[in-house]
Amino acid sequence: MSPTGNPPRIGITCPDDHPVFSVVGERLRERGHRVTNYDPNASIAPDELERLALFVTKQTRPASVRALLAAERLGVPTWNSATGVVACVSRFSQLCLLSGVGFAVPTASRTRPDATTSPRRSTTGTCPPR
Repeated sequence: MSPTGNPPRIGITCPDDHPVFSVVGERLRERGHRVTNYDPNASIAPDELERLALFVTKQTRPASVRALLAAERLGVPTWNSATGVVACVSRFSQLCLLSGVGFAVPTASRTRPDATTSPRRSTTGTCPPR
């Protein structure tokens, strides 16, 4: 129970019918928690975040990443680190981070390749300089 005597609230950004997290949510409910699923594409008000005992970002969309950052700033415990999610939210940023610490990675670009270039074999552009 929370200090108010109510069951702890857990917020998860994913659809109610997610194949894994619907089961996780049901098991948490069986153990006395209140679980709310949030649309990962919708904003979550700060007062809503403040009522959570835990915030889980399953689907990283711009709105859910902003909610994760807001939750951390409000002191709400989070399953995912906002810094880690922001750093790894896209494959491009992951490639750039790996390149920045010395891993050999394929050439990457922020821009789409032209129509004659295969997206998987693009050689245009590079990660930003270190």
